[in-house]
Amino acid sequence: MIRKRACSSSDNLRTSHRTASACWAALLFVAVGCADAPVEAVGAPPPPRSGALWIAGSGGALALARELASAFEAAEPGTRVVVHPSIGSSGAVRALGDHAIDVGLLTRAPRSSERAALGRVEAIAETDIALAAHPSVPVDHVGRSDLVSLFSGGARWSDGVRAIPVLREAGDSSQEALRHAVPGLGATLDRMWRQERYRIAWHDAELVETVTRVPGSFGVSDVGQNACEPRGARLVHIQGVVLRKHIHLALAPRPRPEARAFVEFAMSPRGRAVTRACGYRSPERR
Repeated sequence: MIRKRACSSSDNLRTSHRTASACWAALLFVAVGCADAPVEAVGAPPPPRSGALWIAGSGGALALARELASAFEAAEPGTRVVVHPSIGSSGAVRALGDHAIDVGLLTRAPRSSERAALGRVEAIAETDIALAAHPSVPVDHVGRSDLVSLFSGGARWSDGVRAIPVLREAGDSSQEALRHAVPGLGATLDRMWRQERYRIAWHDAELVETVTRVPGSFGVSDVGQNACEPRGARLVHIQGVVLRKHIHLALAPRPRPEARAFVEFAMSPRGRAVTRACGYRSPERR
């Protein structure tokens, strides 16, 4: 299916690391701050903000969040929900801590350094990690043993087209889960980042948009978001490893009533039906 070969400099899709997408509002730019710094809870929230319910966070959760927002607006006439572009899971935590958003979207569990900024956190959906690839890629499955070769940039698909990795930034939840599950993949990814030989996608939508344009290209994605919001990428499942990605809704310690209502809706039978219709599974409650 996949055969290795030496990768010449002329073959490389050369791009330098790009600055992450510009923040969509100065308010959230301030809120995101340094992703690795501890987040402290603010003692008293500001006066309630009138108007729309603001939701933001990981790009991998946006498609489902938009579907839930539409269903919530239909169930609660007069309520307006705005789902903003990606600021990442870490950005969502910091924005909640600064009261810049009402509901955060996380595709990983909160870190211990983030707990103080958060109140309620609920896992509302799960899906399997997979690869998103150019539509012409001639496979539906790859083995775990193939991944190191694929991500090294020295492989070709079975039709002879070079396999071109589109990497996510270091720390991306899906890519990190995969690197820990596949021996040798972590060292390969670290080398590729250092060499700056391949494009970095700073959010999930950028990755899928890239792989649909560049023949032979692929990157780490998941089943749910590609089913919920199809963009033409080919989904390539990974054999020999089962990795699940969870979407969490997070609230500040003292959320607006509308934010609590949105989380309750997402967990209700009607919300779970939206989740399943969007291609996700509802996680089992413990």
